Amino acid sequence: MLRAAAPLMRAILAGAALLAACAAWADMPLHKAPALEPLPIKVGERLEYKVKLGIIGAGTQTMEIAAKETMNGAPVFKLLSKSQPSSALKRIYSFYDEKTSYIHLNTLLPIRYEKDIQDRSYKAKFLVRFDRSADEAKVWKDGAFESTVSLKPFTQDELSMIYYMRSRDLRPGETYTYDFFTGRKVHSVKIHVKSRVFVDAPKPIGKRPALRIEASDGFRMWLTADADRLPVKIEAPVKFFGTLKAELSKYRAGR
Repeated sequence: MLRAAAPLMRAILAGAALLAACAAWADMPLHKAPALEPLPIKVGERLEYKVKLGIIGAGTQTMEIAAKETMNGAPVFKLLSKSQPSSALKRIYSFYDEKTSYIHLNTLLPIRYEKDIQDRSYKAKFLVRFDRSADEAKVWKDGAFESTVSLKPFTQDELSMIYYMRSRDLRPGETYTYDFFTGRKVHSVKIHVKSRVFVDAPKPIGKRPALRIEASDGFRMWLTADADRLPVKIEAPVKFFGTLKAELSKYRAGR
């Protein structure tokens, strides 16, 4: 049970939990949804989550908009994500996951993506460089060039896709599609915006209306239905063991 929690937590909170096949719903490419104005992406924002599998504390996840920089002559946001186990879980199952994404200030498409994984004895560092003019990504593993992968336009990475989703004006009743790249494989995603509900979140957020987003295999995410579009809650089913839940526990606003 504990062994199942670690990889699932990383996948879900990085965004991979929204993978699904929703063929029964009408689809709209996510990039065609109107962009929110102003964009809910502000330097200094930090989100921290507590993750549980049933009543067991599985660990924490943090996501941060760390800086505004220049890369290859282009203005970018630097996004950071870290996940690690609770002290109790670490004694029997050690893991660490850190992701860094550099996204273009205007298009919000990733230019560079880095991933550092430690899962018990397995360790790996991935670097992905996106070439938007050629619609491809070049991948390095542990410093050695590994492959060139063809991409569709508007393809995101595992971290940037969360912020891209936050930037769109999602409407209840609509289904959206997009693609993201893990460093090894391109995945196509379909998400359905079910309804508006009220959710409780830590101060200074408080109780707010939220968009409930679902994938057909049971994964769910709640984004506040306001200018901030904060992902305050994520749930994922775990076969035989119930539901893995991540709830926002600390929030620092950006500016």
